[in-house]
Amino acid sequence: METSNSLTGNILIFVSGLFLILLSKVGWISSISSLSKTLEAIGFALAGYSPLRLAIFFGEYLTKRNTEASIERFFRSTVKVTSAKEHLPLLFAIDISGCISPSDRSVIELRKLQRLRGYCNFVRANPEFPKIVFYTGRSQGYLEFLVQSLGMISNPFDIPHIIENGAALYYAVSKRTIPLLTNEDSNLIHQAQTLISNAFPENPVEPKSYMMTINPLETENIDQLLIKVVNFANKQGLYDLVNITSTYSAVDITAKSTSKINALQKAIEYYYGKREGYDLSAVVSFGDTLSDFDILKNTGRAYCPSEKVHYEVRDYIMKKFGAGNVIPLSDVNFTVKVIEKECGLQIL
Repeated sequence: METSNSLTGNILIFVSGLFLILLSKVGWISSISSLSKTLEAIGFALAGYSPLRLAIFFGEYLTKRNTEASIERFFRSTVKVTSAKEHLPLLFAIDISGCISPSDRSVIELRKLQRLRGYCNFVRANPEFPKIVFYTGRSQGYLEFLVQSLGMISNPFDIPHIIENGAALYYAVSKRTIPLLTNEDSNLIHQAQTLISNAFPENPVEPKSYMMTINPLETENIDQLLIKVVNFANKQGLYDLVNITSTYSAVDITAKSTSKINALQKAIEYYYGKREGYDLSAVVSFGDTLSDFDILKNTGRAYCPSEKVHYEVRDYIMKKFGAGNVIPLSDVNFTVKVIEKECGLQIL
């Protein structure tokens, strides 16, 4: 719109200049020397100014287009099939923190994320390749922004992702959320949220609908916060009623019935139905913390990064699947490397 208005404005100025030049030569105006010369001078000024402005405008326009094209080329990803695989996984189940975003909450490099987006675009055109299901302790809004960034919001398929540690499934394309908690579990979580928030008012609490996440103070680490919350839950008679786990950045409180692996099983059933070959054994999972263990242990194959991974997760994967499933990369680069390995692809 701005480009069109600028171009139209310059043309109008040029036409106005020509009109004034012609007007200065017509009728009684040409007989009045001073008026004729004034109109002629203004006309020439406008007619001469307009091409100059048009030249500047087109120069700026071309520079902008070249800049945008350079940025697009920089971020464009190309996916090539390097070795055809006879059997592809059904799904990739990918934890977000540590496998997509850095576990230490540092800045995500957009070029890395674009490579994963390149794979997501590739799957839309080649639906036989494994689709991605994210599992996370994060809430719906966080996941929605991620799938928008990866272009997954326009997928023709709508496989649910796992949010809030398995307490709910989120269909990103149709924007539907299906809670997996009973009313009793939901009431229990709300009770725990109230008690723990009141007991530790200085600790930041992340807003969640189906679980609770509490963050440490600047003066304490995760292990200290975990012990503090566990001791409090014991005193309140909550410890045996909820799951209390930790990640690199927070302590999570979920209902006993909540489980990422159960949620993943339901996600498969909701999308594929109960058919032979469409089960957890056909899923390849990615994880790095103890909260990912139930998925890593119950899927067909599992991978973890070698950096910033819990030692029990690393040791388990190395023992069960071999050192080749511990990838010496971190966050998105780790995930893209596994996808390349499992699918016989090269993602540039």
